[in-house]
Amino acid sequence: MLLNKIIVVTIMKNIVLALEKKRQELNLSDRLFSKKLNVSLIYWGTIKRRQRNIGIKLLQAVARTFPDMDKYILAYLRGEELQKEFPSVDTKEIPRFRGWDGLS
Repeated sequence: MLLNKIIVVTIMKNIVLALEKKRQELNLSDRLFSKKLNVSLIYWGTIKRRQRNIGIKLLQAVARTFPDMDKYILAYLRGEELQKEFPSVDTKEIPRFRGWDGLS
């Protein structure tokens, strides 16, 4: 059970890191990025800070806006971990939610 939770958390972190990498590549602020995804800035912020689980709303927005990220969405939905697919992104900008620290 704990192993499944760790894998899901890892996959969620992959999606968040991949989205942050995409945001940086597009040189967009969080406000403009959330607008591009058609989600609220508050919703995007809670996802980015890992204070909220990734839901269908964000997965649909990502699939519509960034079709090249389908592999992350499918991995999340299937409960699979992408082998060494961690995008390089400046993680200093992503605050850590204290509830996830034990699963890192």
